[in-house]
Amino acid sequence: MKPALLISHKVVAEFGARLNEILSAAPRPIELLPFTPSLQLAPAQLESIEAAYYSRDIWEGTAKSALSPAGRVFWDVAERAPNLKWIPVFSSGTDQPQYQQAMQQYGQQYGPQYGQQYGQTGYGYNYPPPPPPPPSSGPTDEPK
Repeated sequence: MKPALLISHKVVAEFGARLNEILSAAPRPIELLPFTPSLQLAPAQLESIEAAYYSRDIWEGTAKSALSPAGRVFWDVAERAPNLKWIPVFSSGTDQPQYQQAMQQYGQQYGPQYGQQYGQTGYGYNYPPPPPPPPSSGPTDEPK
C-alpha cells in the first residue's frame, strides 16, 4: 500500500485536484486518505498513514479543554497510526490539551515561523520523535 496523507474530506473536496497535482511531483507516491468522523480503517490503511493534516473543519467545535467529536476521532487515528511521521496543525496556539500532549511526548519540532513563508501558521509535530544526533567528536581540523 502506498504511503498516505490523512486529510479532511472537506479539504479533499475543495482542493483535491491541486493536492494530487502536488503529490504527483513527490519523490514517491502518496495517496490522499479522506478523513471523516465515521472513518473505519483496515489495518493496512492505518499502517499506510505517514502524514496527517489537522484542519480547521476537524477542529471546529473544540473547546479549550475538550476536543470536538471529529477531533477525538482524528487524534485517536493519529495515535494508532504506527508509521505517522508528521502532523501539521492549522492553528498557531498551543493551549489545546492534544497539542500539549504531542509536545510533551514528541517535542515541538516546528513553530509558527516555519510556515510563514507559505502564508501558513501552525505547528507541526514529528511522530515518532526524531533520533538524537550522533555524539559530537569535538572540534575538527577542517579548513574553513
